[in-house]
Amino acid sequence: MPAKISYKNSKAFIGYALDATRSRIRFVQIASTLAATFTLAVVIVTVLVAGDHFISGGLPGWLLITMRWLLAVGLGAMAAASVVYPLIRRRSNLHTARIIEGANPQLHDSLTASVQLADDKQLPTGVLQAVRRFAASQAGDIDFASVISTTRLRNCGMAFVAAVLVLTVYWMATPKAVWPSLRRIFGNDAIAAPTLTQISIIKPQPYETVLAGTPVKFLVDISRGNGPTRLELARDGENYRPGDSIKMVWIAATDSGNDRYVAYWPQASAENNAVRFRILCGDAVSQQQDLIVLAEPLVRDLTATLHWPT
Repeated sequence: MPAKISYKNSKAFIGYALDATRSRIRFVQIASTLAATFTLAVVIVTVLVAGDHFISGGLPGWLLITMRWLLAVGLGAMAAASVVYPLIRRRSNLHTARIIEGANPQLHDSLTASVQLADDKQLPTGVLQAVRRFAASQAGDIDFASVISTTRLRNCGMAFVAAVLVLTVYWMATPKAVWPSLRRIFGNDAIAAPTLTQISIIKPQPYETVLAGTPVKFLVDISRGNGPTRLELARDGENYRPGDSIKMVWIAATDSGNDRYVAYWPQASAENNAVRFRILCGDAVSQQQDLIVLAEPLVRDLTATLHWPT
């Protein structure tokens, strides 16, 4: 935005008012259109990732290629146009003056009058200067940065934040890995399509309590499983270490057509009285659950009272 000029220099001040308003219009247009473009990109990516997860065999190759071109060319063109068009467009002084007066009715058309009369070669100079001084004095206290409404920009920004939040929540909540699907969407065709594997933990129940040192049985049902199945334990309640992994063994097919797997943890132990665990099968990961591990009761003190026989 141009440096502010005192309204006492009426001609320069009116020029400043017009240039400052034009700069603000360009900024709001560019920022809001870019925010809308990025929002659309995030929404498209979220839909593609979810589709890659829930469609059997993942998204077909032709659709991935089409969407890549849409993202690269379509959104790229929108972003470029949102920047280039406002920069090359020239708003007339009269149009800009009317925008300022629309936001400041107290000017009473004085600014548009000064702009219109500036082109009148037959108008005496003194009259034009008087009109300019009056317009400048009326507009002297106006903050030209607030002339242009930023409602559209705020709405576009909020939509972008909401779109990113939805993608983040889906990323954290889905049992499928999001990163491989993103790589497939953006051109890595060597990545295998995600499966429709679903994992249901039968035993233990959430926050079930066991004694330290005792064996714990884990039972899960898996539908459309693909790949080895294993149990991972976080003894500190947060970090899954490579050594705390147990292979699960298939034991039977259920009446609903799922596969049931079992694993035994020989001796329960926890650093903070709680263990977090999850089940992995191929590209699927179960929801995390907590298991409460209580210390084994020990006899630490014994008091005996002896009485003389009567």
